[in-house]
Amino acid sequence: MTKIMAAADPQHRTASCAVQPLYPKVMSIIILIAAISILISGGFLLAFLWAAGNGQFDDDYGPPRRILFDNRTKEKSKHK
Repeated sequence: MTKIMAAADPQHRTASCAVQPLYPKVMSIIILIAAISILISGGFLLAFLWAAGNGQFDDDYGPPRRILFDNRTKEKSKHK
């Protein structure tokens, strides 16, 4: 990624091209995007830890209903 600028050359009276790299701008954008993504992922981590601490993932429905259903297993018949 380069930026080309035409500059007038007074001795030769021709246009010369000066190439300037855009790497500092690209790197600053990459650093900015990385910082924003770290902040967002940190926010999701804090939200998950808060939800886990407040019992959002506790199963209050399953254990009381589990006693109502039989867990019948298939037994092999011993009759030959």
